[in-house]
Amino acid sequence: MGGWARDIRQACRALASAPGITIVMLTVLTAGIGVNAAMFSVLSALSFRDLPVAHPEQLILIAATAKSSQTYRPIYSSSWIGLQDRVRTLSALAGYSAGGLLTAETSAGFSTVRIEGASGEYFSLLGATPFLGRFIAPSEAPRFVEPLPVAVLSYLFWKHRFGGRPDAIGQSIKVNNVPLTVIGVTPQGFGGLQVDREFDVSVPIGLIRKLVGNTNAPVRANYLVGRLRSGASMNDADAELQAMWPIVRRETLPAALAPAERMEFSNTSLNLRSGRRGISALRTQFAKPAGLLWGLTLVLLAIGCVM
Repeated sequence: MGGWARDIRQACRALASAPGITIVMLTVLTAGIGVNAAMFSVLSALSFRDLPVAHPEQLILIAATAKSSQTYRPIYSSSWIGLQDRVRTLSALAGYSAGGLLTAETSAGFSTVRIEGASGEYFSLLGATPFLGRFIAPSEAPRFVEPLPVAVLSYLFWKHRFGGRPDAIGQSIKVNNVPLTVIGVTPQGFGGLQVDREFDVSVPIGLIRKLVGNTNAPVRANYLVGRLRSGASMNDADAELQAMWPIVRRETLPAALAPAERMEFSNTSLNLRSGRRGISALRTQFAKPAGLLWGLTLVLLAIGCVM
């Protein structure tokens, strides 16, 4: 103990004898620790944290990729229904689409809302439990039939626009002047597949085209989300889906597509990845820069330690 105490006293005397260097060193260390903690929180949220859903390790995300440009293309409802009817490695498969920002009208007035579209299997596939009411069911988003005009509200939107009142269930809201009946509210903190932005209103995926004023377009999804069947692996699902995709793609090509769209869709392939950490635009955009900044903060800490 005497040796440690002597070393500490000597270090304190050395720091006191050079106050300028001490201030610089403490500033560098403080900045490094603060930035490092902040960057770790961001990276953890974007890259390491699982979705708050049941068994996220079983989730897979499926996207269609254009072979020529390697960009994501929509998957049409006829195609994902074709996959649903054939796939054996997945216990469930659902369509998901981000509908963008639209205008909503409630009893509290007008607001800009973030819309998402989900097929009838989506919420049950994720294993989510509603905070109030119920979620969209397959009967409300039937195959090849116009879905019912229903909506599920996020917890925050319900709090802000309905004051957290239970009687919000059954009330009507308008999104882009389309009346919708509120049937449920998600639990607090539930953002579905999205990691860095929470939706406000979720509707049957077939309603998106009506909300955006494009009723002649085929129903489409940005992603499919599947849940692996017990005993099946990601490799099993990938092998099965890649083998069946050319057949499904050819047999389910929507007749309403323009020739250029038909050609592009006919040359798509499927891209599978784990869905346990959801979808994040920020992860793709900022993960590498954030990693570099984190590395720089570690350098700052190292400099501060050797000064």
